[in-house]
Amino acid sequence: MVKNFTLPTTKKLADIGRDLKLNDAQARELELVIRHAHADLEGYFWTRVGRASRKVRMDRLRAVDQAIGKLIILLGRNPERINDDLPFEARDAIVQCASSELITVVTEEVVSNRGARVLHKEQSAGFRHGASILLEQLRLIRHPIRNVLSEKSADPGGPEANHVEVVLIRALANAAPDIIGRRATATVRGKFEKLVGALFDALDIETPDLRKTIERNLHKKPPTRKTRT
Repeated sequence: MVKNFTLPTTKKLADIGRDLKLNDAQARELELVIRHAHADLEGYFWTRVGRASRKVRMDRLRAVDQAIGKLIILLGRNPERINDDLPFEARDAIVQCASSELITVVTEEVVSNRGARVLHKEQSAGFRHGASILLEQLRLIRHPIRNVLSEKSADPGGPEANHVEVVLIRALANAAPDIIGRRATATVRGKFEKLVGALFDALDIETPDLRKTIERNLHKKPPTRKTRT
């Protein structure tokens, strides 16, 4: 039975940081990435089901993805006009469900004060840009759904992927610029390979060919889009 990895001890984390010459901020980022990956895997293994049941769930998830996709297309055509059509209460609800950081990214307006939310600024931004904020929320929601569907589409059958390796490598890759100061690559004996290797050693994760494992999970091709006739 596949199980989650055990979180590394403080000593092991310190050893990795020393071996890779990470500064305090980089070491802290590495620890956060590991903890988040561990939490993600805990959730995955808790809800894990067999492939037959998974197919039913993936079919439902695909339906959700398609519905969200249609709404994204609709909003993306003319968010300003649709924003005018939305009731004020709807725009206010959109803002209440958005973070101040997201509102700022979408509207380019500062709606917080030293990290504290400023309600009237958020409401003002939402009144003028509610549809655009909703559009970005839907894109953020859809992204992990598309990732899951991509995993299923790429599943050729046979043995399932090693989910611990997949989650850890992709999590480290996303955070690589903040941990090792550069993007993740599968370069032989490169900094990213050393980072993954050091962590796998600390977690007692064995893989036959580390470089190929990294390469496989860094360069996974998206599913081919089928054209409707």
